[in-house]
Amino acid sequence: MKRKMIYAAISYMLGLFFASFFTGWKFVFFVIGLSTVLIGILLLFRQKYGKAVFLAVFFVFAMGMYNLKNADYEKVTAFSGTEISFYGEIKNTDYYDNEKARYTLKGKINDKTDAELNLYADAFNCKTGDEISFKAEAEKMTSDYLFDSETYYKSSGIYLTVNNAENIQIVHNNSHKIKRMLMSYREKLLSDFTVKMGREGEFMSGMLFGEKGNLENTDKTMLYRCGIGHIMAVSGLHAAIMAGVIMYILKLLKVNRILSFFILALFLFVMINMVSSSISVIRASIMLLIVYSAKLFRRQSDTFNSLAIAVLFIGIINPFVIESSGFWLSVSGTFGIGVAAPHITETIPDKNYGYKFLKSVVSVICAGLAVVPAGLYYFEEISIISPISNLIIVPMCTLVLVIGFLYTLSGGLVSFLYPAKFIIKIILKLSDYLGNLKISVLSSSDKLFYISILLTVLIIFVCLIFKKRKYLIYSVVLSMVLFSISSVYIMKARENKFILAVLGSGYNSAICILHNGNADIIDLSGHYKSALYVEKYIKQNSVEKINNLIINKKQNSVLSTYYKELSRDIKNCFISSQLTFSENWGNINSEIYRCNESGFDITYDNYKIVYNNDKVIIYFGNLSILFAECSYSGEEYYDAAVFYGNFTKKCICYDNCKTAVYIDELDNKDVISGINNFEMELKSDKIRIRRL
Repeated sequence: MKRKMIYAAISYMLGLFFASFFTGWKFVFFVIGLSTVLIGILLLFRQKYGKAVFLAVFFVFAMGMYNLKNADYEKVTAFSGTEISFYGEIKNTDYYDNEKARYTLKGKINDKTDAELNLYADAFNCKTGDEISFKAEAEKMTSDYLFDSETYYKSSGIYLTVNNAENIQIVHNNSHKIKRMLMSYREKLLSDFTVKMGREGEFMSGMLFGEKGNLENTDKTMLYRCGIGHIMAVSGLHAAIMAGVIMYILKLLKVNRILSFFILALFLFVMINMVSSSISVIRASIMLLIVYSAKLFRRQSDTFNSLAIAVLFIGIINPFVIESSGFWLSVSGTFGIGVAAPHITETIPDKNYGYKFLKSVVSVICAGLAVVPAGLYYFEEISIISPISNLIIVPMCTLVLVIGFLYTLSGGLVSFLYPAKFIIKIILKLSDYLGNLKISVLSSSDKLFYISILLTVLIIFVCLIFKKRKYLIYSVVLSMVLFSISSVYIMKARENKFILAVLGSGYNSAICILHNGNADIIDLSGHYKSALYVEKYIKQNSVEKINNLIINKKQNSVLSTYYKELSRDIKNCFISSQLTFSENWGNINSEIYRCNESGFDITYDNYKIVYNNDKVIIYFGNLSILFAECSYSGEEYYDAAVFYGNFTKKCICYDNCKTAVYIDELDNKDVISGINNFEMELKSDKIRIRRL
């Protein structure tokens, strides 16, 4: 069995995958069943005894590790909804929204249970390693349509959150001196970049340290639409570039191989701590150390084995990594560029720069194809122009990273920040142009679309890696046919659907009407966050055009947020007569209509929107749907009614509605039904409700 670590890693990750579905007693019964099947296999194929046992050991070991980790998770989350006392230390601090901060803490709950949690509070004077204590009600991480925070933080070992802590006490100490020094130096660098480079300095901070908080949302959106958003997440690319810079400098200084290896290991350790132990950086660091250790002992390194060892190591340390989007994007991208690409380009000679450029093109395409399944699964969209934008922009980003690393390593003595600022300006202009192209992003929430893409990628990679090149053209044609059929099917299905999507929660709610690839948006809440929900939804459904935006409330900031966040042009905008415009809202190309108190009607061939400040009514065929606050007291008949806001007993009295749906951001026992983020598909005289 060649490359045993690959088989071990695959078996272990499969074990983690199955364990995520089989926990507790389900796990016990599953292991019993698995053991029975394994014994049967061994009896039938005695010659495979050793291989079967080898794979089975890692599989069962993974399931055991996951369940041990899950037991800790359940032990900590049992405190959710209860008042706790916490004592521990500050691991990390992230500042946001005008002197607010998120503190990552590690310590004990009620003096007995080890736990990590997030504390959201006003910023206070503290440093990494300072001791902290408080009393508060802890809550389990919750996910919604906008962000799967539970899975994200679970894979990072953070299981609880606290928002309203009382009696916060800070004790300053001198522990963690090295990490404090590193974080202090990090803050100095961030300040230098901002002061010396302005807006471009915020981009530099994001590239070097993953600090995206101060970067404008429009810039981030365009980068992701171009498929180069990965440069703003400290990843394997960053680790590889830094390793290359360090080893080149050490070579110039004629430092011997052994000392160079340990210096590299030290710098990688520092990098991991400065970026808060990013999974992709840990993965890349392990692989780099394996590669350079092979050179140290004059052995041939193998990328496939190195990747397998890194995956196995990370999976053993943190079994919940099986649920991490960053982990799978990092692994799949590395597989594409480090495993698949070399197999494809092995027959291309290194005669000149033209052939080398061709190899680079193939590597970029392989990396892009490899991350497609994971990207679709986690984010429900892919960038069509990613190969082009990566070929154009990533080399410039690499140069910026090299400049940033030289500045960091030299303590600012080697400074090329002004050339870097100029390059970043070009990057932002290119990303803005490419990101605004209509073909830039392909989005879908349809499972058929996922399956077709996954099969396409798998067919191509299998043919290439196993050198079945004679079947490659047939596989590509088959994949294109499969992809085309699924895409046409999905587009046709959408054309015939009329959907009302209710997005957000409580007073963060909005309606998105989908019909023939276009959308009408009605903001119910007057809260800026509703625009974020709408933006995600229209991207998932490949909305071509927004016909009308209706702002129900009188908050100026809401209209501003919609124009900043939505990635589509808005034809018409209906606003309150009391709203005033601001020059900071950006380029508004819509026709603006001011509404009086009586409201207005928007009529199409097959549906109608009736609007005023108290309610919104949608008419489609024989159906009528009401959207109103819970305080609404009308007595008209509707086929369906959706009520939003904070509920009381008095609001549950809508006998004149065939179907009543209640959206509530609070846990109110008096509410008949409390759901957030759902679709209402309308068909002549039928209504189908589906959760998002």
